Amino acid sequence: MESQNAILMTEARSALSGKWSFGVKITFIYFLLTIAFSLISYVLSYFISGVYSRIFGFDTTESWDKFWNNMIQTFFVSIPLSVGLIVVFLKFTRKEETTLKDLFTGYKHFIPVFKTSLIVSISIFLWSLLLIIPGIIALVSYSMCYFILADNPKLSTMEIMAKSKKMMLGNKWEYFFLSCRFIGWGLVSIATLGIGLLWLIPYVQTSQALFYEDLKQQQAPTGSDLEQPQTPASLDLEQQQTPASPDQPF
Repeated sequence: MESQNAILMTEARSALSGKWSFGVKITFIYFLLTIAFSLISYVLSYFISGVYSRIFGFDTTESWDKFWNNMIQTFFVSIPLSVGLIVVFLKFTRKEETTLKDLFTGYKHFIPVFKTSLIVSISIFLWSLLLIIPGIIALVSYSMCYFILADNPKLSTMEIMAKSKKMMLGNKWEYFFLSCRFIGWGLVSIATLGIGLLWLIPYVQTSQALFYEDLKQQQAPTGSDLEQPQTPASLDLEQQQTPASPDQPF
């Protein structure tokens, strides 16, 4: 019998059927933009360091320049574009029409994307200070944050993080094993000088999108959990039969 992760990967290949060319193209564009913006972020970080040194009267170190470069590249380039990739491959799994502009969805909702990425990164970093294992657990617990954000950009960061933790409760190992299944493919992609990543990333992203969709279905309320509508008569009867709680205000 196939494991759930093996079934997900089969479904991912099915979802990509007829869409591999677009998936490879959007991944290639993602890499091009990341490289281009990384050069721009390097120039910006150099400019920021120059302004800093003029204001405070001393030159910044090379490590400080790298810090600003990494911050700009991560929060203003990599993460917004990664959210765009998630939107693209979520649409693949839902059989919705996708376009190139979906890749820039992260910039359309830049403020919530920035806030979520910043707070999630700080949370994972703080847990990592304890030991490596708590950091990995935190990383897996918050792994659905960007999928939730892509679906619900109006949610607050705390709501997104809480929802991700709830979704991953009891599912961390499944996600970990799913990620491990791509290690071999990653090594093959490295052997091809990274060219294989153009096919691997769509495969990974679509599999993770399907994993997220499965978690959403698990979290969806069943018919018995749905609140039954109450008529005015039933409300009056309930008020007559239910004594006032000591905690209720008079």
